[in-house]
Amino acid sequence: MGGIKYINPRCSFDGLNWWISVGVEYPDNTEIPTSEGIGIDLGVEN
Repeated sequence: MGGIKYINPRCSFDGLNWWISVGVEYPDNTEIPTSEGIGIDLGVEN
């Protein structure tokens, strides 16, 4: 798997949750992107 480029990583805090987002450039992508997300619970309290 080559040619994948990760761009514009960002971390943000909305007062309750931390969010991480990245852009992904992938050549010859034939799949239509979806708005499905993933959730990661680290158990961080502070």
